[in-house]
Amino acid sequence: MTAHRLTSGGLIDRSAPLDFRFDGRNLTGLSGDTLCIGASCQ
Repeated sequence: MTAHRLTSGGLIDRSAPLDFRFDGRNLTGLSGDTLCIGASCQ
């Protein structure tokens, strides 16, 4: 998989990490990101 993330700008708040649980896994994402992206990066 190739990363296509912006290093700055956009709607993702990189100063606000969020812990969440998905499909029995504990994951961390960023505020404004999608669940799919957060789950695929782990």
